[in-house]
Amino acid sequence: MTIQKYDTDILIITTAPRHHELGPSEKSFIDALKVFGFKYRILSAVAGLMQPVPESIVVLAGSPYSVLDEPDWLLSYEEFVRDMIRDGKTILGICFGFQLLVKITGGKVSRMKQPQIGKRPVRLTSHGMEHSLLDGLPSEVLFPVNHGDHVEEIGEGTTTLAETEFSPHYAVKINIPGAREILAVQFHPEMRAERLRELILSQRDSLEGWEEALATVDTVNGTDFGTKMIENWGRAVSSSIKNI
Repeated sequence: MTIQKYDTDILIITTAPRHHELGPSEKSFIDALKVFGFKYRILSAVAGLMQPVPESIVVLAGSPYSVLDEPDWLLSYEEFVRDMIRDGKTILGICFGFQLLVKITGGKVSRMKQPQIGKRPVRLTSHGMEHSLLDGLPSEVLFPVNHGDHVEEIGEGTTTLAETEFSPHYAVKINIPGAREILAVQFHPEMRAERLRELILSQRDSLEGWEEALATVDTVNGTDFGTKMIENWGRAVSSSIKNI
């Protein structure tokens, strides 16, 4: 069998219906990294992931799905991510990707009594303040959030980098012997105000407190520092790509 080669640096995995489709948040993520000149490939877990991954960097994007559900594609996705960890990929998980990584590395994800959406204060832990991912951020940052599940417990060897009043683990570093760096965040550093506003308004018929959530959208803190966090990550992975 001939293995196709790709001239790409980073693989982004979404849950869009088809491969190569990007949503607004993924586009914002790529835009924040444009200074580094990365080349990307986009795959959908829903459309199937049975193909080789020559990229050394993998991003697990957010999703409207829950990691607590078990459609066939999600079970396959979990096994795919386990393979990526065993293969020594550098991985970043965002929201759904964060929960997926925690779940398959021994942590516990559970439903929240009240979904969280809007901009929420995220507190850096002492480990977070020392990590390059969050370098240059204040000890408390407003970040866009949109999730109905949360990480209740983390697996052995996982370090908490940030927390909130409603969730004890909001950003983590997953330490696995022999693996490269695995980082994950519950918040959306890439999400812009217009996208967050759109999500809140789309849920207003069923979302308790949607007006309060909408009032948080135009606070500027989270957007600026979200870009800063993504640039920190891009700088680190750029160095690792050059060293391969």
